[in-house]
Amino acid sequence: MSALPASGPLTQTPPASGEACALGQNVVSIAGSGGQPLSPIGGCSTIQRPGVIQAPGAVRHIVWVNQHAAPVGGCEHYIHRTASRLREAGIINTLLYEVDGAISPDFLRAFDHSFPLVEPARQLNAIGGDLVYLHRVDNPELFGVLQELTLPVFRFYHDHQLFCLREHKYTAIGSQTCTRPTGLGCYACLGFLQHSDRWPHVGLRSLGALHARQAANRHWDGHLVASEYMADHLAEHGFHRQRTHVVPLFVEHSGDDAPEQKQCSCDSGSPRVQGKGVVGFAGQLVRGKGVDVLLEAMTRLPRQTHLRIAGSGRQQSELQLQSERLGIADRVQFVGKLNSDALPAFLRSCDVVAMPSRAPETFGLAGLEASGLGIPVVATDVGGVRQWLRHEHNGLLCLPNRADALASALARLLESDALRRRLGENAAVVCREQFTAERHVLQLLRLFRTCLRGERL
Repeated sequence: MSALPASGPLTQTPPASGEACALGQNVVSIAGSGGQPLSPIGGCSTIQRPGVIQAPGAVRHIVWVNQHAAPVGGCEHYIHRTASRLREAGIINTLLYEVDGAISPDFLRAFDHSFPLVEPARQLNAIGGDLVYLHRVDNPELFGVLQELTLPVFRFYHDHQLFCLREHKYTAIGSQTCTRPTGLGCYACLGFLQHSDRWPHVGLRSLGALHARQAANRHWDGHLVASEYMADHLAEHGFHRQRTHVVPLFVEHSGDDAPEQKQCSCDSGSPRVQGKGVVGFAGQLVRGKGVDVLLEAMTRLPRQTHLRIAGSGRQQSELQLQSERLGIADRVQFVGKLNSDALPAFLRSCDVVAMPSRAPETFGLAGLEASGLGIPVVATDVGGVRQWLRHEHNGLLCLPNRADALASALARLLESDALRRRLGENAAVVCREQFTAERHVLQLLRLFRTCLRGERL
């Protein structure tokens, strides 16, 4: 990162007389006081940081676009963390978000400017960024504008929203993992049915509409994904493989500052007992995460084993009832949704972390967070988990939807301090060497600069 420019205070050329700069915080109006539209410059494209040398192809100003401007999920956590890192590197970051999206003042502090997306053409012309970085957004008007502009456009694909009628990638009947491209088989899976808040609480989705959304995204200059699995999945949907780039996600902390791996116990005052310990889970409480399978697995582990679940979601009540029905409610603790600051302490309270997903993970960042702290992970072998987890080296893999296989893998770790310590130490090393913010930012900037220089990606 030493080669990157240092950050400094912003300077801005005032807008021309009679114009109102569209870059003020949360400004909706993009017209001048006399009703005249902003010029393409709008006093904004000349924003730069003092002392930054603008070399050919240099990345100076990134325009981020996302539905939300708040920490709603993993996508937004990535945006906030990465924009913060890029800002430290001297790069200007502007965020455009949907008018109906969630907004958080703390989230917006990672950006130099932020605005609701009202009139894409005028706003993008006024902002004058070097490139557009799309995330979870589905705005046909915006996509049409971007096709007309000369700005390079990159998109990061955080989930399967564009690649499954149900958006979840597991079958409606039987809850089996699905990795097939969208097609007529989606109708047999009942993928065209979706939940609706309006009576009769069932909506319909069509393959034609989904394929049109895929087509609208295929022509971007770069498609970014976090795993080889996701790159292959895009290729199966007709996305150009040479324009698809794997840029793995990262963790902010590492095992270096974590306490020494503790003896396996469900509370700090208990002696070590064979098969005793704390299993942790962190994530959304939705069916795709497979927490129901984890609860079933708990019935196969010694009664001294406890489970701590961090997260919230529409399946929470159902999962609490399931734990009571299985007779393990006294061994299961639902701690609620945790923010990013509280997550490390929660993970350190666990001896093993489980990722029992049945839906293919596009990467599986929750598992990597635990790995970075030296906590061994047992994960189902779905989606992009193998991007960071190597079986028997820095974690264990098992089959999805198999409580017996999950319980067996968890028991191996809970019963062996030596195995748990070895996998945990290896996990921390892998994170420290391969999944850092610095590495991720350098990969991003390399791709962006190559595109801005007009070279082939």
